[in-house]
Amino acid sequence: MTHALTPAQVTAALRAALEGDDLHALLDLLAPHTRWAPTPEAVPANAPRATILNWYAQLHASGTRARIEESFTYPDAVVLGLAQARSGSPALYQVFQIGDGRITSVQGHADRYEALGDAYRTP
Repeated sequence: MTHALTPAQVTAALRAALEGDDLHALLDLLAPHTRWAPTPEAVPANAPRATILNWYAQLHASGTRARIEESFTYPDAVVLGLAQARSGSPALYQVFQIGDGRITSVQGHADRYEALGDAYRTP
């Protein structure tokens, strides 16, 4: 990545990477070490980009596809409402905190309003 992305550019790039077939596009979006808790049950920990990419790739390889049903772009965060292609699967909301044009934190939520509240937290 040659320059810092705006939050709107991060939103568009996340959408393209998660709904498309090029998950490697996530590498340029992520800070080298990102605070990572992709699901509500996950314990937040610092993770290298490869770990995060691998998580999405494993889901993709198992046939799980995410469809972005909602996106909210804030000055320092992006919230995506993800619906899995499997019927009966609950929606997952992921909050992507942004610093210097890269994703510095990913936090999963089961509740839309909790995710939106998390997007306002001070990093």
